[in-house]
Amino acid sequence: MATFPVEVGGFGFVVEPDRARLADLAQRLRDGRLKPIIGAVRTLREAPSAFAPDRRTPGKTIIRVTEDRESS
Repeated sequence: MATFPVEVGGFGFVVEPDRARLADLAQRLRDGRLKPIIGAVRTLREAPSAFAPDRRTPGKTIIRVTEDRESS
């Protein structure tokens, strides 16, 4: 299993993927028991400016990596 080192406030720790916990989070989202606060949805092209210090948005910023395609 891969681990991912993360440094927070000068302290380091290791993040390990946990399939069961991710599945539980996904179920909570589907059930409506977990409601993330989404502040903005930006395109991949807008990603650098979306995180500029002068552009603060309450909630999480989502970066859309695929373009929505309208059906004909």
